[in-house]
Amino acid sequence: MPATHHIEPTIANVRWGAFDAAFAPVKEVDPGDLVILECVSGAKEVMPPPAAA
Repeated sequence: MPATHHIEPTIANVRWGAFDAAFAPVKEVDPGDLVILECVSGAKEVMPPPAAA
């Protein structure tokens, strides 16, 4: 049975203004697995503080 992976936007895995294959993987998945990605939109200045999660 395929696994479900949920990836939240955290300080450890958010990249601002860059997408590069040189970044370490956040998660490794198998073919057929379901991956749910959450994202954020906006500049750092307009994002809520981490404690407001």
